Amino acid sequence: MNNFKYSIVLRTIIAIALLSFTNLFAQESPDTLWNVVFDSLEVKASRLSTTQFTSPRSVSLINAASQNQGNQGKSLQDLLIGVPGLTAMNSSNFAQDLRVSIRGFGSRAAFGIRGIKILYDGVPATTPDGQSQLDHVALFDLDRIEILRASSGGLYGNASGGVIDIRSSVPAGDQAILGVGLGSDGLLQTRFKLDQINDRDKFGLAAGYTTYEGYRDHSGTRSLRLKANYQRDFDKGHFRLISQYTDSPKADDPGALVLDQVDEDRSQARDRNLLFNAGESVKHFVGAVDFNKQWNSSGLKIQSFYQRRNFVGRLPFETGGLVEFGRDFYGTTLQYQMESGGVEWLAGVDIEKQVDNRERFQNQEGLKGPTTLDQREVFSSQGFYLLGKSRLSAKFNVEAALRLDHLMAQVDDFFISDGLQSGERSWWHFSPSTGLNYTWFQDQFVFIQGSHSFETPSLTELTNNPSGLGGFNADLKPQIADQIELGAKGLLWSGLSYQLVVFKIFLQNELVPFELEDSPGRTFYQNSGKSQRRGLELGLDQRISQELSLRVSYTYADYTYRQFVTDGGDLEGKFIPGIPRHQFSFGLSYAPESGFYGHLEFWSFGKLFADDENTTEVVGYSILHPRLGWKSKGKMKTNLYVGIRNATGTRYYDNIRINAFGARYYEPAVRQEWFAGAIFVF
Repeated sequence: MNNFKYSIVLRTIIAIALLSFTNLFAQESPDTLWNVVFDSLEVKASRLSTTQFTSPRSVSLINAASQNQGNQGKSLQDLLIGVPGLTAMNSSNFAQDLRVSIRGFGSRAAFGIRGIKILYDGVPATTPDGQSQLDHVALFDLDRIEILRASSGGLYGNASGGVIDIRSSVPAGDQAILGVGLGSDGLLQTRFKLDQINDRDKFGLAAGYTTYEGYRDHSGTRSLRLKANYQRDFDKGHFRLISQYTDSPKADDPGALVLDQVDEDRSQARDRNLLFNAGESVKHFVGAVDFNKQWNSSGLKIQSFYQRRNFVGRLPFETGGLVEFGRDFYGTTLQYQMESGGVEWLAGVDIEKQVDNRERFQNQEGLKGPTTLDQREVFSSQGFYLLGKSRLSAKFNVEAALRLDHLMAQVDDFFISDGLQSGERSWWHFSPSTGLNYTWFQDQFVFIQGSHSFETPSLTELTNNPSGLGGFNADLKPQIADQIELGAKGLLWSGLSYQLVVFKIFLQNELVPFELEDSPGRTFYQNSGKSQRRGLELGLDQRISQELSLRVSYTYADYTYRQFVTDGGDLEGKFIPGIPRHQFSFGLSYAPESGFYGHLEFWSFGKLFADDENTTEVVGYSILHPRLGWKSKGKMKTNLYVGIRNATGTRYYDNIRINAFGARYYEPAVRQEWFAGAIFVF
């Protein structure tokens, strides 16, 4: 254990001791600043409810209902892209899913999301092995998104390099909503929502259907999403039922191109992706039940959930190129919260388990061939945590977290013609964090936080064995990270809020993707030795008037390998690929209660590298997205809108496939696309 880890543990012990002796400060006169309540800035993703400003963490809050107004609604990227420290790519390849990273965590993902804890309506969208998919999120029915940008292993355990908490809209009255959207390349979206409430009961039903032919050849998709939620309120508590179902029978993968192919025809698909009909189909069900009860100084929360995912994927090669699995993912969370002696405590346990029945077959030009792999993969986790927060004095407040996780991965090999590869791996891990927030002036705060996180290889990464056999890749180790951040945030004159944060992250055994010549399109993983990430994040939000607002963000990311030797040589000092060094965003919104409204968004991304050796540099780009709309008031409300994405026609890449074999790094983005729609509220 290095010195930084010792310092993390030491600070946590000190924080817990301080929490236990807060009565020593009870004689100090109260500061009215502490009693300022920022209702709209409440943060629940930290498990112990706090606010954006008083929390000793880097927190971003997104009013999704407002930012979604008149938006295309094709990808969650539209809402996430302006968050400091966050990078979102791959918004148009629905077979690979959106690739999201926070301070570099998640950048390695070949598909889906890795290294980030994601919650959707309070239910984990991240399996215990650290995989996340967002294809079941109903983008048209979102209310708010909370993002914890620092490592949060002490809160959520494995693969919590950051947290994204996505919340749907809550019924506020009886209403029905109908909507339709059209756009370039065959985009068609229809949506329906029905809300009903009485004194204690809230019921919501939502449905959405999307079909899209895609800008590139072989990039179309179809999907149906259904939601039904019920909530029963009672004295200081509620009972809630959640159900979601997604059926996406088609999500084609056009693949990545070499640069000459991009110059020849940006819209073409890779020939092997066409030959093997690369893509996927998914069915995903979520069912959950929540019980919350509050007393005078304590509270209880119980949540249980079950998810079923049926997946068929076709990769652009023959041997093992057709993948099928059925996943059962279920778990329970139990939390008890109390306040005593000026300290608010939360003790809890998370128990989760996923079971994947995975098979691989020969991909015979898109048709299922003979079996090449048949195994049952199990990943289970049990996490025990204790969280605390307290006001140490009139101006200081502290938060601390301690968490112990036990994780186990097991594979049972049923395809023994190539030998028996059954086996198991297990890990114990302790994750502390602590942070201090200081109110140095009215509505002005500075904070410091030290945190620790770990990330095991996911089941997919463990079973993608470079040896070509089944079982686990025994060489892969968990990734370990220690992080410290220092920041200032608050409210300035005339409705201007700000965040300024600097951070440094020390990593060991960073998980790095690569490809092999005999399996092009299939991603394998290895560990680097040591890495380091340093960065600066700035966020400004100016409320100019009741209708007019301005948002600005900037991110500087200096992420490098410190110790990593491969066949390509010594990579010390090389930049970690897939992350731009500079990001800038600008958003201007005019949103009156009725009448004409408009939004203008500008995104700028600096250059990045496509490979570990930094031999291929991908140039930066800037894009502009304007949209206009008109809303009416009255018994029936109407919302008409139209917009253009990439109005300037910039040539850029929707995704870069890191360390792809044969320099097939590039997935071109559409040059320009229009969209329009209408929404009616009854």
